[in-house]
Amino acid sequence: MDFFYVGPAGGSFFDTMNWNDAPDGSGSFLATPVIDGGTNLVEHSLVIDGDSVLAGTGLSFGMGSLSLGTGSALTVSGDDLVFGSGSSLTSSGASLIVDGAGDAGQVQFNSGSTVSLTDTTLTASDDIFFRGSISITDSMLESLGDDIEFQSSASIVSISGSDFLASGTGSGGGLNQVIYVRTSTDQIFDSTFRAGRFGVVTDGMGTTTDVKMTDSFIHVDGDIDNVFASSNGGVHRLTLAGDTEVIADQLQIVAMFLDDSSSATFTDDADDDGGTWLADNALVRLDSVDASVTFEQSQPNDARSRVFDGVNLTTYALSPGNFSPSDWDGMSAATIRLVPEPTTLALVALGCGLLVGVAVRAALVVTLASVGVSADAVKIVIPGISTSATDNPLRSVDTIGISPDGTTLAFVANLSGTTADRLYTIPITGGTPTQAVSSSEVDDIPFYTPDGQTLVYVDSDSGVDKVHRVSTAGGAGMVINDVDVSFGFRLSPDGQTVVVATRDGSDDVLRAFPTFGNGPVVNLSSSAVEGDVDTETFNFSADGTEVYFATDSRFRGANESSLYRVPITGGPAVEIPIAGTIPTSFDIDHVFFVDDTVYFKGDYAVNGENQINTLPVTGGVPQVLPISNLSSSSDVDNFAISPDGKTIAFSADLQTIGVFELFVVPIEGGEAIKVNDPFSAEAIDLDITGDGVPDISDGDIDSDVLREPLGLGIVWSADSRKIVYLADGEVDGVFEPYVVENPLFEAVPGDYNSDGLVN
Repeated sequence: MDFFYVGPAGGSFFDTMNWNDAPDGSGSFLATPVIDGGTNLVEHSLVIDGDSVLAGTGLSFGMGSLSLGTGSALTVSGDDLVFGSGSSLTSSGASLIVDGAGDAGQVQFNSGSTVSLTDTTLTASDDIFFRGSISITDSMLESLGDDIEFQSSASIVSISGSDFLASGTGSGGGLNQVIYVRTSTDQIFDSTFRAGRFGVVTDGMGTTTDVKMTDSFIHVDGDIDNVFASSNGGVHRLTLAGDTEVIADQLQIVAMFLDDSSSATFTDDADDDGGTWLADNALVRLDSVDASVTFEQSQPNDARSRVFDGVNLTTYALSPGNFSPSDWDGMSAATIRLVPEPTTLALVALGCGLLVGVAVRAALVVTLASVGVSADAVKIVIPGISTSATDNPLRSVDTIGISPDGTTLAFVANLSGTTADRLYTIPITGGTPTQAVSSSEVDDIPFYTPDGQTLVYVDSDSGVDKVHRVSTAGGAGMVINDVDVSFGFRLSPDGQTVVVATRDGSDDVLRAFPTFGNGPVVNLSSSAVEGDVDTETFNFSADGTEVYFATDSRFRGANESSLYRVPITGGPAVEIPIAGTIPTSFDIDHVFFVDDTVYFKGDYAVNGENQINTLPVTGGVPQVLPISNLSSSSDVDNFAISPDGKTIAFSADLQTIGVFELFVVPIEGGEAIKVNDPFSAEAIDLDITGDGVPDISDGDIDSDVLREPLGLGIVWSADSRKIVYLADGEVDGVFEPYVVENPLFEAVPGDYNSDGLVN
């Protein structure tokens, strides 16, 4: 039977007249003492619902239970709060304070007990011990003077969205108490642990303690260690998953496995531990290319020769050229990540500190300042593609597009073995292709509308290229408008408008018309525009209200380009004035517009050497995008901006002149990071999906280069976390799609010194 607290605010927990079997006090009062005289334990089922109650001499539950409702507050003073075997605490929206004198003030949930806390604050002046069944959600638990311990008999059913703080301080002012886990669990999510030390502890009997935390945060002023043991023996493991982050001084006698996008930062105080981050059989294993470990000194100390128990940091780099200790001051942060390699490595224990897992196709690399990695490219297998270069005709993929949700690839290919190209779809993970439309002559890149319900493409069945659309659910394709597509088309960000490059007599011009329904054809360029529209260089603004394009001048006598903007509804095109000294044969390609800035590829700074330039939408002197590791002699072939507007992907011969590779860099500039294998000049084109502003150009293909992306053959997913590109990876002249997961990175923008550090 439940008894409800019906006494006054701040009343005594032990007064039997404060407990009634009816919530409104109309029933029977508690006839026996709250604490049983025979056991000195609470054996009743008690409910406090919104009241403040005081227990002045400690409190111990036997077979009884306590339920705290929203707004309730229980203060236990003078001694401990103990829940024994068979007892339980359930609390929602309440607060619990245990404040004892001396060594008293502990909270003990003993073996066989059950605790369930939701939106609850629990504060103890001494230890908090968990030895029974535990469910904690959206709560705050703090030990003011000692440890928080999850002991070996504890069963962690769930810990989610909660904060744990062992806030006792030492003479130096830092936290000096411990939070430790002595029981295996994988049920800790989105929670924070703050203490002087964090322990992953065994019971001394060789039992495995394996603790996994997901999307959580551990911040300790001292070490992550085993607390009691002097050696690991491979039985103390802490696995970090999701976006879990760890900040600590040192790792001792614990194996830390980092998965997903987790990270660990060790900021050792040189005065305490002599510049050693991993000690006493500590082990760090990276199981994901998105995980990282960072080492830094909190005080001036040259730790370059004693990073991991006296083993030099370069011991841990399988590619020594990536890091030199002479480039490191021993104090600035150095980050270790995995970088994909084309061969599979066996299990490699590196010195006493770092381990590369069997399944990880990567090498360890240490870098300073900004660090970037990408996953390895995986081929999307399409049945029917030629497996021999002698096939006639070759069955190859020509162009690709990706669905807004990133799960489906649309592609144009001649899988039938004829010279006719057809439009197909296939899961991004591979499978059996489905012909999307019965037409036997499809050209150009297929575009998805933002809702993923319609594919827009160019059909040439009639002998003249026209823009068509077809439902992704199947059915016949239909002509959208009778305007000829002479040089390509674009689909607006909202999917409602098509812009095509076409011929008007001897002029190359732009025309716009609705994707759905009937509507007028709008002329976006006219004789007032100086020169022909560059048919490979036109794009929508991010909001779809304007089109930006370049022209090739017929009047300046030097084949120079000009930039224009025009409303999608029509009207006069407005020139964006380019100031300064314009080089001879100045050429503009690949125009994008982000946040009142025009981005374009051109040889403005060095004649004949193309770089990424920025220009205010109002005009001015173009500025070369500052890419710290791109020299003036390097040539950018083309580029594209990710749908979220944060990152530029570009192809350039950054590392070897004439060998073009794909890189990413923050929108404001910084260090460029390579994201795919080598390919040759003019072989790559970048096509952004999701924002409706693709960039298209043809290129000469060197089919001897492995995984060389094809012109018209690279697309970003709408969430900017996936790149699909076409490459001649195995058979000369046969192009197949490859996917790179999570190609982006976090980089520090700014000016870089020769040592790789930001000014």
